[in-house]
Amino acid sequence: MNLRNADLSGLSLESCNFKDSDFQNANFNGTDLQEANFQQAKLMGAKFFKVKLQNVSFIAANLKNAQLEHSNVSGANFWGADLENSIFEPKITSIDSAKNICFAYNLYSLQYRKEPVIANGSSVLSLLSQQCRDIGAYDSAAELIYAIQNNYSELLLKKHAYIEYAFRYVFFELSTKYGKNPG
Repeated sequence: MNLRNADLSGLSLESCNFKDSDFQNANFNGTDLQEANFQQAKLMGAKFFKVKLQNVSFIAANLKNAQLEHSNVSGANFWGADLENSIFEPKITSIDSAKNICFAYNLYSLQYRKEPVIANGSSVLSLLSQQCRDIGAYDSAAELIYAIQNNYSELLLKKHAYIEYAFRYVFFELSTKYGKNPG
């Protein structure tokens, strides 16, 4: 099924089977996709803002450059999904039950628009990193730490904090990739 650039915002598409479908640059904002199957779907550049993604299967889906913001990902399965350069800011309360995100690809390139700090000082990505460590997925945990630090450095540039950015770049980015490639 080819639904490139489709505007599916606000629809109820619960339990639909979109396996192997093409949704490049589709708009799912405000859509109810609970229990939907996006296994091996092409979702590059898709927008998921305030979407109900509970128990959605993203197994082996291509989510490059997708935007998952303020969405509920409780029980969503990201096993083998490609999250390269995706904006990943789901609802913080839904992170604990997101399945297999530690086994998604390109976690190091996850992005966020704002400094995603919650009440206890943690961010979505740091909570995910801890989950990965807890299950022994140390490489994924290191990729998430890299994503956090790299995004923070980008925010420093936007704030014109050039000296701090240069320090971080020389001593942490170039040398160890913030622990991703320990020397």
